[in-house]
Amino acid sequence: MKQMIYQVIILIGIIPILFGQEYSLEFNGSTDYIEIPHNNELNLGTSQGTIMVRIKINDIYEDSYNRIVSKKLFWNDPEGYELEVNPGQNIITLVAGNDNFARASFTPTEDWMHVVATFNNSTVSIFVNGDNMTIDDNIDAIENNNLPLYIGNITGSAGDSAAAGFNGRIKEVVILNDELSQAEVQEIMDNGIDPTNTVAFWGFDEGAGNILHDASGNNYHGTIHGPGWWYNDAPMVDPVHFELGSVDARTGDTTVVELHIDELQDISVMSLEFDLSTSVGSIELIGLDLSPGIDGWSYEFNQVDTSIMIAMAGPDPVASNGVLCELMFVVPFGLPTDYYPLQFESIVINNGNIGSVSESGGFDVLDKHPPYPFSLESPSDGTVINITDASVGLNLIAQWEQTTDMDNDTLYYYLSLQSESNEFEIGLVLDGTTALIPYQTIYDTMYYYGLTGGTILWNVAAFDPYDVTWSDNGPWSLSIDVSSLHTDFNVSMPTNYALSQNYPNPFNPITQFNYDLPEESMVTIIVYDIQGHEIRSLFQGLKQPGHYSVTWNALDNYGNPVSAGLYLYHIQTEHFSKSKKMILLK
Repeated sequence: MKQMIYQVIILIGIIPILFGQEYSLEFNGSTDYIEIPHNNELNLGTSQGTIMVRIKINDIYEDSYNRIVSKKLFWNDPEGYELEVNPGQNIITLVAGNDNFARASFTPTEDWMHVVATFNNSTVSIFVNGDNMTIDDNIDAIENNNLPLYIGNITGSAGDSAAAGFNGRIKEVVILNDELSQAEVQEIMDNGIDPTNTVAFWGFDEGAGNILHDASGNNYHGTIHGPGWWYNDAPMVDPVHFELGSVDARTGDTTVVELHIDELQDISVMSLEFDLSTSVGSIELIGLDLSPGIDGWSYEFNQVDTSIMIAMAGPDPVASNGVLCELMFVVPFGLPTDYYPLQFESIVINNGNIGSVSESGGFDVLDKHPPYPFSLESPSDGTVINITDASVGLNLIAQWEQTTDMDNDTLYYYLSLQSESNEFEIGLVLDGTTALIPYQTIYDTMYYYGLTGGTILWNVAAFDPYDVTWSDNGPWSLSIDVSSLHTDFNVSMPTNYALSQNYPNPFNPITQFNYDLPEESMVTIIVYDIQGHEIRSLFQGLKQPGHYSVTWNALDNYGNPVSAGLYLYHIQTEHFSKSKKMILLK
């Protein structure tokens, strides 16, 4: 077992050497700490265990107990343990129980110190830079608790008046469930330790962000509260933020993902290297478009399977926060509908001494296909229709070809009759290929707009929950003459207010509903989300008595597609108010 603990790591890409890390965190001695959630493994073994740290003390004369690692609320609490240092008294202490403390004597310096506290039952050895400096080797048995483990402060930051957090920098913290001999400690100092053979290994090699990662494989990751990152012997500036966008994409599409940069402050970013990964190698990066904020920069990129490498640099620093560049990807045909992450694996800024934090993005891929092409059939293009007293009770019969799509989705059809001069549109949503439009409806509409005749363009769109395909031969024109009927006597007027249920429901992306007005009215029609926020104003104005139809295409007031969900459509007049629900699918 012990041979596994201090084995030399020679595999390329594994860097567990304690002294090799360049990053560290500086703690202020009072409010700074790192919190690791409780796990029984962090209570140390019942008979053997080791705490190993690398520290640098800020004030070598400070007479205060600086907590390095703590799983204990108070120094005299019988449960838990803590490793602490008092530079002013030249003491390093391992505290367990409440009666016996193991101590080591040392000479404080401003250099980095390697400290190991290791025990077997109640006997402790404390090594400083490989030397056994123990002066009191007895502790009480370590009792388990359910507290989080703190690095740099006492657990819960609720200590007595003599307690203090760590004032200085910490590079590594390692926890083992085995006792180490002096020879084994020296072996680790010389050659390193495999993190996967530890209970927890916090290497402090992130260099940025607020998460301290455990490299043991046990995922005992910690949250950083307060301490600042250092690189070698210099404090690091606040990290630069990067973010990859998330986009909706269709199979076969070329799509653009924006890469954003933020929190530049006064940092002069002159070069950048990104390692990205896609979850599938078939999503391919084919191009990169730099923003105006990095004029004069050059770049190169390469993709091998799911790994993408991007390098860019220029003579002038990045000018401003915002979009750094646009990445152009091809999403292949046949990729199953799913979300495919696009993740940052590493970011190097300038020479690497500037930290970064990042938020990954991805592709919300839809493997769907539009309805196949189809054609209008009748009435033919240029048909002349004369609506008279004798024919006003008849119907205009519109017909078109049936179509399907590759995905076997349920299809609907949207029939549009629109005046050539765009005064009005009559719209119907149907599930078949034949529509009956009463001549009376056509006349009533033209009468309302003061028309005795004119050209109406008619067309049909086939749509499924994802796509719309308009006919391949429309629109066709109809020449309408209603001059012989243009009297108030021929206009059919409703006697009551009414609001119909939309059709189809659920829908995507087009639905329609009708309403009736028995008198001249100021009308407001608005679509709301379920929280009552206005999404789309469909109409506001004066309407004469009549029958009306409204179509909504699932766009908001700014022309943006809205998300799937439950919506309300509401009509308001001086004497009538009513709402109904409709469901948008995606």
